[in-house]
Amino acid sequence: MTAEISDILATSRGASKRREKRIDKVILDYYDKNEIKFIKRIWRESDLEPHIKRILGQALEAHLRGEYALCISSLATMWEGLIYIKANNATMQDRHRQRIEANDYDKIFSDYFNTFIVSQCNKVDDVVDGVPNRHGVSHSWYHSYPSKKASLNAILLTDFIIGLEPLEGTQASA
Repeated sequence: MTAEISDILATSRGASKRREKRIDKVILDYYDKNEIKFIKRIWRESDLEPHIKRILGQALEAHLRGEYALCISSLATMWEGLIYIKANNATMQDRHRQRIEANDYDKIFSDYFNTFIVSQCNKVDDVVDGVPNRHGVSHSWYHSYPSKKASLNAILLTDFIIGLEPLEGTQASA
């Protein structure tokens, strides 16, 4: 997949909708039914609570059935909780001050978290198509039925969160 994407980037003349569609096709082809089932096995073997793993598995099954809104809704509403599990269950008071520093992704992840997961999305026009924004999902702010790409984005973000190494104790910033 990486080689195919590199080839597309090398042979295209800058950013364009055509290039984006070609890259999307490579990624969507890579994450076929077998790859989604592989992700499901990895999640099932994680150290999460059994009921959480069951919900995650059902979300992946919804994706495989083409029920993208169901997959996104299930996963997006779980992100914040999954993050706090990885942060060793920070208290509610500490949650909004918490920083995820594992894997050297603190700035990147913090920006993504603040922009797309718990962002100030106050109306339907604030939602970005293809980006499974938790706040937008929670309020049913869809411009149209979510795409397979948006569902896969939700799966990949969830997989990233589940793959984070837990923090040693909680680290609330002062």
